[in-house]
Amino acid sequence: MALPGTADGAPVFLEGVTTVGGVRDLLFVTTTAGHIVAIDAGSGATVWSHQYSGAGYTTSSPAIDPNRQYVYSYGLDGYVHKYQVGDGTEIKIAGWPQLATLKGGVEKGSSALSFATSGGIHYLYMTHGGYPGDNGDYQGHVTAIDLGNGSQTVFNAACSDKTLHLQFYAPPVNPTTCASVQNAMWSRPGVIYDAMVPIAFSWVRATRSPLG
Repeated sequence: MALPGTADGAPVFLEGVTTVGGVRDLLFVTTTAGHIVAIDAGSGATVWSHQYSGAGYTTSSPAIDPNRQYVYSYGLDGYVHKYQVGDGTEIKIAGWPQLATLKGGVEKGSSALSFATSGGIHYLYMTHGGYPGDNGDYQGHVTAIDLGNGSQTVFNAACSDKTLHLQFYAPPVNPTTCASVQNAMWSRPGVIYDAMVPIAFSWVRATRSPLG
């Protein structure tokens, strides 16, 4: 099996997928360079692939929709993309692809994409932290996407009163920026949902280091 780039996240598996080459069991992998690759689990052959390149790299993993029709993957363009599992056709309606960060060069999509279901609604979660070295204007955040209607909710580790994707800071502070930097959401498994609370959570790092 030859991948178009290094994979630093776990693959996801889906059996009995109808493809142009027949019914196959597939593995889906996200590479550090932003590829999403569908691989025949038996032969190792590539069934389809896409790449969205950009600044930095990712160690995220893809996630399969509860309905088994779609797979989601983070691209280095700062968006979460939605594909049909069988042929890789990208869905580009109803809010897709979904914005996940405006600062991909300093905010790393490191965690696996994950799902939770609450009140009959399926949510997809994407988390962002910082790159090794802890440099730059990143706050770290969780993006929760309602798979029913494509709406988003954003929680920022710093300036959590601002429920949007933050832009780069430049004085004075405005509603789309945050002066506190190097705060992160991280953990390789991604967001975990607790149905008893109910809340969704991930590891949080807060350093309260102001810019300038």
